[in-house]
Amino acid sequence: MSIVQQIVKQAAATFAGHSFDAAGFEKLTALVNQLKPSDVSMPSDPESALAKPSERAAPAGYMEILDHADFTCVIFLLRKGRAIPLHDHPGMHGLW
Repeated sequence: MSIVQQIVKQAAATFAGHSFDAAGFEKLTALVNQLKPSDVSMPSDPESALAKPSERAAPAGYMEILDHADFTCVIFLLRKGRAIPLHDHPGMHGLW
């Protein structure tokens, strides 16, 4: 089973029925930490997958992996030196 399939399987178990399993989240975090750009067919320099930078370029892009009834799995790509402003999405969990 690929690492992406393992992540999706663990996410489904962790967030089943819109619940949250802390132990499952730890396992999910460990799996996400093993993910490499090549696992999702991305170049070794993920920033090159974003549109050419310009003064008005967004600081980030994203790649949707799966939209499930209990969770959505996406990968956000940030340009070097850029950040997403701190903000809140109640009930959402992010891993990096």
